[in-house]
Amino acid sequence: MSELLQPELQGQLNLIFTTPKSLVALALLPFVALLPDLTLILFQKVFYPSLTDAVMLRQQKDPNYVFDGFDSVTIP
Repeated sequence: MSELLQPELQGQLNLIFTTPKSLVALALLPFVALLPDLTLILFQKVFYPSLTDAVMLRQQKDPNYVFDGFDSVTIP
């Protein structure tokens, strides 16, 4: 159907996928698109940790720490 409507596009997809620039762009585009989200998540974990993050940090520093509720948890 597309060959009838736009015959000049025939073979363009193969041409796009055989050039090195387009292959590099296809490989890097998802990482570049996710970079702002990952930056925001890391910023929140470092500067504004949740209570769960605080418990995980405390357990990482002291493996013998026993979690008994969020009442005794302070955010470092």
